[in-house]
Amino acid sequence: MFMLLAMLTARDITTGERLLLDRRRRQETKANAAVRFSVSLYYYARLEMDKSTGAHEIPRPALGRVNLHESSFLLRRRAGISVTDFARVAGVSAWWLTKMEHGRESPNRLESFWAPILGRAKTPAKLVAALRRKAG
Repeated sequence: MFMLLAMLTARDITTGERLLLDRRRRQETKANAAVRFSVSLYYYARLEMDKSTGAHEIPRPALGRVNLHESSFLLRRRAGISVTDFARVAGVSAWWLTKMEHGRESPNRLESFWAPILGRAKTPAKLVAALRRKAG
């Protein structure tokens, strides 16, 4: 767990990603989060995808530190790579990857996967591009 802690910081996270991580940390469904924010499920889902900027003012949740498993999840999501494809490229099972992305397994097994990418890619956008190349 060396430089991986710096993969993404709170300032690299979009509003939709903040809402998603906040909801995952609370172990909430989208429906429950929509109720909490007093918006429709459809509207909340669009907010999480950063596709809606409507009249409802949704607070940006304070995340604190972005954990390693959350960084890995968001980078995979930004790259548009499925759990199955990412697991194949990273040399882990999809079952284990899903548990890791939810914080139920230590993300240290991905260290050897991320280390060479992090050595070359210095920004989140470059990390996503490198992940797409590796998976493609």
